[in-house]
Amino acid sequence: MAHGMPSPSLNKAGFCKDDMKREYDFSNAVRGKFYRKGVELSFPIYVDGSMHQRLERLAKKKPVTDLVNQLLKRDLELLESLS
Repeated sequence: MAHGMPSPSLNKAGFCKDDMKREYDFSNAVRGKFYRKGVELSFPIYVDGSMHQRLERLAKKKPVTDLVNQLLKRDLELLESLS
């Protein structure tokens, strides 16, 4: 953003209000068009750079995702056993 320029106003979802239309036409929409039964969703989880480097070192040759899932699973099991 250039110095002195006003920052765009954001809505509650964090989107720029200027990018949103006042109304959208859903009259030709198809319910469930992209629904696929049984598909697993993967949500991105972001860690800071130094944490990612540490995880990469620990993961060695396997994907960092596998290591993070392993760590989280173990931590959740521990937390559940304590409650």
